[in-house]
Amino acid sequence: AADQVRRLTVAYEDFVKAQGSLNGPQLAHLARLEGYAPTQAQLKPWQDKEGISCDDFLQFCKEIGYEDPSFEELASFFVQFDPEKSGRITKKAFLHIMTSLGDRFEAEEVTAMMADLKSDEDMVSYKDFITWALER
Repeated sequence: AADQVRRLTVAYEDFVKAQGSLNGPQLAHLARLEGYAPTQAQLKPWQDKEGISCDDFLQFCKEIGYEDPSFEELASFFVQFDPEKSGRITKKAFLHIMTSLGDRFEAEEVTAMMADLKSDEDMVSYKDFITWALER
């Protein structure tokens, strides 16, 4: 718990240093960057706030809670691109998913990930990627 508070505090301080302050709409963005998934109902009371403090941010994160996603939840992003249910998708589809859905990565980051995963010329194992991601 202390490590999480430290990590969130650093994230808040880095964000405020770069942006000047934290407001309601930015709160959702920062929380999602840190792995939280706030609902619209949880965000509504904060939507018009300006100058959100670090203590407010920590309290917000505590209230919404955090659970690591399951293998199945992560696989749901990929399975629609895998009609044969093989656990593999095209590199083009993997790149699209990773750069446009959820927490987006840069194309260069995804290319590096694919190089580390079991893949051939055209396909990549999203099951290996999920296993790797959950082990971090």
